[in-house]
Amino acid sequence: MKEKTTVIVLGNCQTACIKRFLRINLKANLEFYEVPAIYTIVNDTERIARIANDLNSVDYIITQPLTDKFGPLALDVLRKKYPLKVIVFPVIYWNVYNLELFYLKDLNGQKITNSIVDYHDIVVLYAFVYGYTIDDLDIWFNDKDLFDNTLIKFIEETSLSELSSREKECDITASDIILSLKEKSFYTLNHPNNQVLNKVSEGILKKKYDFPIFENVKEECLSGTQFPTYKSITNYFHFSNENQNVILNNTQIKRKGLLEKYFDYYKNIDSQILIYNLEFHENSDNVIGHIIKRLKVYLSKKNS
Repeated sequence: MKEKTTVIVLGNCQTACIKRFLRINLKANLEFYEVPAIYTIVNDTERIARIANDLNSVDYIITQPLTDKFGPLALDVLRKKYPLKVIVFPVIYWNVYNLELFYLKDLNGQKITNSIVDYHDIVVLYAFVYGYTIDDLDIWFNDKDLFDNTLIKFIEETSLSELSSREKECDITASDIILSLKEKSFYTLNHPNNQVLNKVSEGILKKKYDFPIFENVKEECLSGTQFPTYKSITNYFHFSNENQNVILNNTQIKRKGLLEKYFDYYKNIDSQILIYNLEFHENSDNVIGHIIKRLKVYLSKKNS
């Protein structure tokens, strides 16, 4: 008889907190089959094959819904091969509180990975391309009318619909947890705080264990990168006033310092890349496209 339960957790950076929670609650009865955040090995077919071959010796496979590009680790494959072992939790993505953030792409449509930071702010990019200043950006950030309530409500409903759709193939949900919280519960688009992650982890554990009390992970797991929320959004959700500083790689800087970094970066790359990103989103029916259209309306009213 096995003395310990062996678990593998497959997914993005959110898996780190899931593992901490399981380790706290199962203590010595648990051991992990260690794998990195799964997106970092998506092109390493040999390693993926080795992991897949080892799954026979694992008691539980806790995974986000992986697509066919992960080959033998794709959710459909795992469900068929290990129907009693697999527990699925969603990719917890919620762009409502930082709806301005996006990934900058090159002229081939590929994400630029050598940037100053993973996330870019479409409002900042727009301001740079069209000759506005950092002082202008500070005014816009603190203007409760920048993003109107109709736009925020639309993006909230769209994000909820998308998350709920992703949850259909999952055993655990997150949308109900997010909606139940009265304060901001995300540091970035895909970095929820521990209030969300602990509840998701509790749901995972309850699938196999009947614990009357769960011990939560206290130290925040994904707080190393944080972006403040525009005033118009905090007003919409009635959030209390928050720190307007930014945290990058666990280092706090003033928001103005980040804006300066963005401007310096944009000065030193091909301007066609900046224009391409603006035009791509403006011509798309996505969140960033809606924000650009709203920004134009906002500025037109301010300048009239």
